[in-house]
Amino acid sequence: MARDLANRFFLYGYYGQENLGDDLLLFSAITGICEICPGARFMVRSGGPIRGLDKIEASVEPVNVDNILADQSKGKVRRAVETLLAYRRCFRKCSWLIFGGGTLFHERKSVAPLVLLALICLLARLMGLKVAALGVGVAELKSPLGRFALRVIVMTSELFAVRDNLAYAECEKAGSGRRVMLTGDLVFGLKPQLRLGARDAIPPPVSPARHVALSINPWLLHDVAESQKQFEILAEAVSILAGRGWSVSLLAFHNADDGASDHNLLDVIRTSIPADRRSLVREFVLAADADILTDVFSSIDLHCGMRFHGHVLAAMYEKRFVGISADNKVDAICRLFGMPVLPLGAFDADGLIEAIDSALGLKINTKVLEMSVLNARQNFTALSSLVSPAYEHADAQSV
Repeated sequence: MARDLANRFFLYGYYGQENLGDDLLLFSAITGICEICPGARFMVRSGGPIRGLDKIEASVEPVNVDNILADQSKGKVRRAVETLLAYRRCFRKCSWLIFGGGTLFHERKSVAPLVLLALICLLARLMGLKVAALGVGVAELKSPLGRFALRVIVMTSELFAVRDNLAYAECEKAGSGRRVMLTGDLVFGLKPQLRLGARDAIPPPVSPARHVALSINPWLLHDVAESQKQFEILAEAVSILAGRGWSVSLLAFHNADDGASDHNLLDVIRTSIPADRRSLVREFVLAADADILTDVFSSIDLHCGMRFHGHVLAAMYEKRFVGISADNKVDAICRLFGMPVLPLGAFDADGLIEAIDSALGLKINTKVLEMSVLNARQNFTALSSLVSPAYEHADAQSV
């Protein structure tokens, strides 16, 4: 294998979708791979422009492969075939297919995306690529076809590392637990970089009033029964906190120009707060920038909400959190750190306030945090043992 091909990676994730968590995952994946494979080059599955691409010190080529699937003028079979052909063109230039974190394996709306991923993995292997999954999530799979597709994906992978026990349990249900490695979420590996901004952070003034951050996920809110009622419960809870004289920061993680943008719903929450309390409620648009994240997370006492990487960031800055769960990833991180978690659609405003008050009496277990950082790094340690031999072989061939 020529060296220029040996160091070429196709990164698969939900990148380029204006989502903070996915931006952090991409940065972590590229940083970690470059450490074990200097000079690595990347093709990145991207749904649009990638924020902060200019800050990445590596060769990154975004490719929008899956726009073919959105073309409703073509039949499903034709779209699937054309998508696989597009991946084939990309894979000709790569030696690795890497799943770079996130809940990529699920069947929320349909099992079809999971089946397509299995076909993509088979295609990659037929073309001589190696496949690896780094710190990925696996949502609950209820169909036999979904579990079979996951088993195919795991069996075609040189390395399949999942981020938590619940993802591992899903792999076991699919009959592939023996081939799966338990590591951690990739974003925990960014802790050293994100904490750099803390050196210049100004400590917040001591005050009896608390500062709570709230995050939402419009996609999940819309899916829950009586979604409007659940939204009103969140707004009522914010109003109660502001009524205590507490500050509330509404955190926008997803900022695409579409109806599912966090900003749209957060703005409705803020404007629904009584005018005499509204000055205590502010919205912040987050970005994958150490200074921005440090300013926000250093100032809060607690993060409450639906955004998984909001909880990851809270833990990294040693802030408590309360999970609002619609899938197993939020359950898993709350269990890991011993923090409260409430099922979406199964609580009222008083219940949420009670969980917040309870969490404020807790502390982040620093030993668990340190282990989470080590587990995140373990993804790349495991990959290194697979990448290095091929990389060295390519060096020998080029001599």
